[in-house]
Amino acid sequence: MDLPNPTTSPIDRPRPPNRKAQQKEQTRLRLVEAALTLFAEQGYDETTTSDIAALAGVTERTFYLHFATKADAIIELTPEWAQTLVAYIRSTIA
Repeated sequence: MDLPNPTTSPIDRPRPPNRKAQQKEQTRLRLVEAALTLFAEQGYDETTTSDIAALAGVTERTFYLHFATKADAIIELTPEWAQTLVAYIRSTIA
């Protein structure tokens, strides 16, 4: 049996994210992924926030709870996603 470390108070321990926070993050990621997919398929100018929301399985209102514009949906890309996007763009240009 592991005993608690007396030098670490419960306040110092990271708390696991709650279910609502996890769902919010999952929705946000689905929106980003949908935006990337649609931008690649039909172009940025032809893609609407309604298209992005529909592909992500949420309402347009939900899209706007997470992002102010469709550009904002891709600004926060993780480095891994950004690398994948750059690789895709390079492959289409070559």
